Amino acid sequence: MKNVVFLSVYICLSSMLVACEKAPALDNYSGLVNKFVGTGGDGRVAPVASVPFGMMQLGADTRSFGSGYHYNDTTILGFSHLHKSGGGCADFLDILFMPLPQRTAVDEVHELPSQHFRSSFSHEHEEAVPGHYQVDLYGGDVSVELTASRRCGIQRYTYQEAGRMPVLIDLEYGSQCACTIQPEHDVVMVENCGMENEHIYRSTEEIPDDAGYYSLIIAKEPGTQA
Repeated sequence: MKNVVFLSVYICLSSMLVACEKAPALDNYSGLVNKFVGTGGDGRVAPVASVPFGMMQLGADTRSFGSGYHYNDTTILGFSHLHKSGGGCADFLDILFMPLPQRTAVDEVHELPSQHFRSSFSHEHEEAVPGHYQVDLYGGDVSVELTASRRCGIQRYTYQEAGRMPVLIDLEYGSQCACTIQPEHDVVMVENCGMENEHIYRSTEEIPDDAGYYSLIIAKEPGTQA
């Protein structure tokens, strides 16, 4: 009887070892990640480009509340650098960038309301994987790619035609009904910190100690115009 028991255990263990040996090994588990899980309903998740424990969560904003992104929305307001996913209340959505159509008469703009520009988009021309986000704007005239390091957000805009490439930086934009950082996002001052493209921006006078700092570097490929 004991021999039968030992034989059964041996056969069972052998089957388990064979099964383990046949399991394919994955070199990159990032392909199993679906960044759009939780972006619909009331999930309040944004498919941002980020790294673990990084300071940047760079992604598309389809609305100025919640996580800043909802899967059912059909337009994009721009791309902000700070998002909070899965939270019960809204926050951040600071420093919004938005590439504009080449036909935009930027020289004639004297006053520009926040959230004035937006572009329609399709999920068929949108991709989000760990560390990277891409979407086409204006019917494919502009392609936007986003990635991030621990402290930097990197954006690449590809225009289908040569010419001017206007980009809007909206410092008044921010999360509506923010609950922990600041209740208002009205920018009252933008200063140069003494170095090129480094600035400080402050919110309302009611919160004088609330300030943000950013450094902006613009790079062009040879043969393009800014």
